[in-house]
Amino acid sequence: MEANNISKDGKLAAIIAHLTFLGPVIAWFINQEEKDKFGSFYIKQSVGIFLLFLLISAILPIVPEIMFMPTLIGFYVFIFILWIYSFSGAVSNEYKLIPFIGGFIQKNIYKEKLIMQTGILNYLIKEPKVVKEQNPLIILIHGYGSNEEDLFSFAPELPDDYYVVSVQAPYQVPPYGFAWYAITFDADMNKFSDDDQAMESRDLLVEFIDELAAKYPIDTNNINLIGFSQGAILSYAIAVTYPEKINKVAALSGYFNPDIMTAKEDLSAYNHLKIFGSHGSVDQVIPVEWARKSSAFLEPLQIPFEYKEYPVGHGVAPQNFYDLKAFLEK
Repeated sequence: MEANNISKDGKLAAIIAHLTFLGPVIAWFINQEEKDKFGSFYIKQSVGIFLLFLLISAILPIVPEIMFMPTLIGFYVFIFILWIYSFSGAVSNEYKLIPFIGGFIQKNIYKEKLIMQTGILNYLIKEPKVVKEQNPLIILIHGYGSNEEDLFSFAPELPDDYYVVSVQAPYQVPPYGFAWYAITFDADMNKFSDDDQAMESRDLLVEFIDELAAKYPIDTNNINLIGFSQGAILSYAIAVTYPEKINKVAALSGYFNPDIMTAKEDLSAYNHLKIFGSHGSVDQVIPVEWARKSSAFLEPLQIPFEYKEYPVGHGVAPQNFYDLKAFLEK
């Protein structure tokens, strides 16, 4: 597949990575400043090819049965073909995954440290392994008192052709967490949400979506939200208020708060939208009865809504995650 937006250093690193055993080391230093994705892809791939060469060279002398000349020649021809195939991709600006071991190499070699990205909001990003002219996007929106690292643990299990972005809420909750809006309690321990602050965060997330779409080659017709708890509440609000921005929503362990959203009068605005809601049947933080009311709010808007419950508390059960993936892949 042809690659877009390759930097000069990325292209140079991709080529040099294939030249001698020192090539990947030199390429790694060249690629450090811009961390070009194309360069990283071929650094990993060339390291994998060289490691395979060393592994075969180490095994052959201790296995006498395969030490005869045709076998030796066959192994080294195989390595050379992999090298040529990979090198041709680097030269022609194409992502060419080598057969048999290419996927394993990309997943397990040269794992780069996650670096917080900055903008309207801070975020972590996993770029797609399957590169298209424009790729779909999943935004992970954490709950009260958590942070961007929490839901980012989902990222490796989500579809390979998606950008996956886990965003950090703007308000700090000591000692290490963040929130999208304040939650307060009165003397009788009744809980209240700051709806004005929630709407500000709702609109801030929409600005953040526009910022991502301007920075990365994202398919703006396929932007999806996965929110947990407070993040789920905001995901509902964004979808109802700004349906033109969103394709699918997965609202996990949240509820529908009509006070922080403005529905469209023209219901055709929701024709494309699909929503998945889930909740733990013994949730001690947000009562399951609140989540069950979501369908009553969404039905007048004619938005397809799939709702499931699981025998857990305020969390995501394994089956919940499998159902979420199935929803995204429909």
